[in-house]
Amino acid sequence: MALLLTIIFFAWFISNIVRGNISHQGSDYHFREHPIPFIIIQIFLLGFGLFCLNRFLSEIGILVF
Repeated sequence: MALLLTIIFFAWFISNIVRGNISHQGSDYHFREHPIPFIIIQIFLLGFGLFCLNRFLSEIGILVF
């Protein structure tokens, strides 16, 4: 499950970077028009993706904390 979430959040992060906008619940955040919310959402997506990657690597025994 952690690997699936990692893939989803990294794909969403990369897709938003390439397109330059985020659509969520009828609101569009374009990087040129709303840079601060765009960056905040991107940091959240990247952070949660890294958290899920950490959980996955811990589950399979590569990272042991």
